[in-house]
Amino acid sequence: MIEDDDGVAQGLRAGQRVRVTAEIDTELVPGRYSILCSISRTGSPGNDAIHDVRIAEFLVKGSNPMPGMIFVRARVDATVESGADAR
Repeated sequence: MIEDDDGVAQGLRAGQRVRVTAEIDTELVPGRYSILCSISRTGSPGNDAIHDVRIAEFLVKGSNPMPGMIFVRARVDATVESGADAR
């Protein structure tokens, strides 16, 4: 959820851009990783929408791969930019 400084949910208008930045501290074992972003819209019952977007993939090389899921602590910030042409 994108919130203002007071913690109130911010709405977005068509054409606005959102800049998402993340800072991740972790030691990853060798393997292939993906970062997913879930985008959802809630509305009246039956009018919800959700879409997962793969925003990055990378490979950690090493000689001792280990199977399993990981939990990563991260700081993620989202900023609403001022229109479709904002960069």
